[in-house]
Amino acid sequence: MKTLEAPGLFLARFVGAASPFDRFDTIAAWAAGCGCRAVQVPSGAAGLMDRDRAATSKGCCGYRSSRAGEADASIRGSSAHMQGKLGAVHPARDAACGDVAGAGRDQAANRAMLGLEG
Repeated sequence: MKTLEAPGLFLARFVGAASPFDRFDTIAAWAAGCGCRAVQVPSGAAGLMDRDRAATSKGCCGYRSSRAGEADASIRGSSAHMQGKLGAVHPARDAACGDVAGAGRDQAANRAMLGLEG
């Protein structure tokens, strides 16, 4: 690696239902306004990334990259670690993981399927 673009921000910590945290373009602008030059996009946040479309369309990824650039930030990665964790929840940790999977996902079998399906 020749250069390091910092500081960076993992957007999953801030994604929410209210603006500017509900859409990629607005949360990227918010992150840049906080002084962050690079962002990591969580793949589980539907408002920030359509995984299926991104996997099959270079245009989709290019669009997200250009939106980040307009906000003076750049995408430096995506993350799917939370989906992986949900696929392997031990029964003793079931209650603690209820909020991670979101509303309507309070049963261990449903939560595991969410993790395995991504």
